[in-house]
Amino acid sequence: MILALLGCQGATVAIGPEPEDTSVEWSGTCGLQVEETEVFGVEGDRISFDVSCESGAKVTANLPEGAELDEDGFSWKPAEDQAGDHTVLFQGSGDGFPETASVTLHIADDWEDNDNEPVEPTEYLEEYGLPVMHIDPRGDLSQEYIDARLWWEGVEYASEIKIRGAASASYPKNGFTLDFDDVQLELSDRGMGDKRHLVLISTFDDNAYVRQMLAYDLWNDMADFHDADRLRVRTFPLVVYLDGEYHGLYVAADHIDDEYLGQMGLDRESSLYKAVSHDADFAWKSDLTSGYELKESDTWQPLIDLVTFTGSASSQELVDGADAWIDSEEFIDWWAFVYFSMSGDSAGKNSYLAWDEPNHRMRYAPWDFNHSWGQDWRTLRIDSDYDWDMTSRNKVFDALLDVDKDRVRERWDVLFDGPFSEEALVARLDGYYADVDPSAARDWDKWAGEYKSYGGWSSRSDWTTYEEEKEYLYEWVRERSEWAQGEGRP
Repeated sequence: MILALLGCQGATVAIGPEPEDTSVEWSGTCGLQVEETEVFGVEGDRISFDVSCESGAKVTANLPEGAELDEDGFSWKPAEDQAGDHTVLFQGSGDGFPETASVTLHIADDWEDNDNEPVEPTEYLEEYGLPVMHIDPRGDLSQEYIDARLWWEGVEYASEIKIRGAASASYPKNGFTLDFDDVQLELSDRGMGDKRHLVLISTFDDNAYVRQMLAYDLWNDMADFHDADRLRVRTFPLVVYLDGEYHGLYVAADHIDDEYLGQMGLDRESSLYKAVSHDADFAWKSDLTSGYELKESDTWQPLIDLVTFTGSASSQELVDGADAWIDSEEFIDWWAFVYFSMSGDSAGKNSYLAWDEPNHRMRYAPWDFNHSWGQDWRTLRIDSDYDWDMTSRNKVFDALLDVDKDRVRERWDVLFDGPFSEEALVARLDGYYADVDPSAARDWDKWAGEYKSYGGWSSRSDWTTYEEEKEYLYEWVRERSEWAQGEGRP
């Protein structure tokens, strides 16, 4: 319910055109009040709110088709072809004033209705304030690329699409990788430049909907805080329509490839390795490439040389010689990052290593954080005071904490004056939910049943709704920040 008050009771109400000036200044006794400025609904919902004005004045408004304005206020039931954003401007006029008030009606497509009219991808550009991507695959989706038509900000692109992920490839709500060969996707206004590849991360395994963004943004915030050169993964939330039908809330992210390396200031021809199993732990093994996939270039040699050093060195030798191969402060930050967020599946596995040949350094880029912030990759709960240092999954971490703990602690402690503080984390969450809250609730309505019955975690008994999981995440990060400065300090 929206309450828009333009003064007192007893108005004469009239329907008129959109007021020309919506920023007019006034004086007088009318005293415009608007309790809310936005409404989120779906086609077919009944929307109503009070409108009143001082006796002797009149109210004019631009109304969507089918809406009514009378002494009882504003009323509208959007039809099945009226999805989109509608701004209604009210103007009261009389002695000594005009006054204006606006209400934005965010009307989402009613995909469940049998009489629903599909949205027009060149016109339906936002939903609940988030950008909409429309994807029309030209065949059955699989883990192999197929052709697809795609619309972004009203522009049509020729593209290819495939299902991404390992365990997540079996989710009812898949994640996707998009490929744009000829005309690149324009994402400059999202801080990502033009993209040949883009990843759409499924939120199916996170009913708080923001864990992935929180992880990547924390890594980026750490880089800013230390004024350090880091490989950053950039993200933003969006809504996906697949085959003309609402598919849900997603997180768009960089695809880690040669294009990304160039955007991060490295040579696009740099060797790039993806850690795909827990064998990617920097320890000695018969196959020094075990645990990795070669993603760019055609040589394993930089990785073999690095793991030969880390795998054969004692802890002291590794710390003493580390900066000939890596930026040791970057690896300290990597440890602090995954330990603080309890991202236990990303301490060795679920990472990228890029060989920076001019500086003779192996660089780290983060990846995949469904296991983080109070849940594991199966969504099982992780306590906020869980104390696992992850050294068993990364020999470099083990050496740094064994030999160089004073430097680790010094770098750890200062982060609580910045991105690890409760204030910074809560501010991040507040910002996310200001953007995604109504869309996350809509996604939950669509996918909650399949989330709870999915075989990967269907044995759970501690289910939460979206609202409950959001509160759980807030509580977890507050408690983690406090614990990590005391008992959890390395």
